[in-house]
Amino acid sequence: TAEFTQEDILAREADNLYKRPFWTFVRENYGFALNSAKEKKVDGIIYVSSFNCGTDSVIIELIKNGLPDFPFLILKIDEHTGEAGINTRIEAFRDMLERRLFNESHISTLG
Repeated sequence: TAEFTQEDILAREADNLYKRPFWTFVRENYGFALNSAKEKKVDGIIYVSSFNCGTDSVIIELIKNGLPDFPFLILKIDEHTGEAGINTRIEAFRDMLERRLFNESHISTLG
């Protein structure tokens, strides 16, 4: 998570945007996602978002635009979200990541 990454690294990625985000939360999470992908620290990103959270919608779009070909799963959670549905989506995302390791690049990056 962003808490374990140096602030200058997070800021450097956010500073490359057309307009620097106002919210610290947005800057840090965007910077972490881009840095983690560029430095090959992760094979994919799972973003857990509460339904109707305004800053999450900004971060999600920034990450999708900043990493268009990088595997990205968005899990929207609300009071009706069931554990089985979340587990299924995570398992499918993990399977997609494994297939991508074997050069099956025709698989969509959006989970």
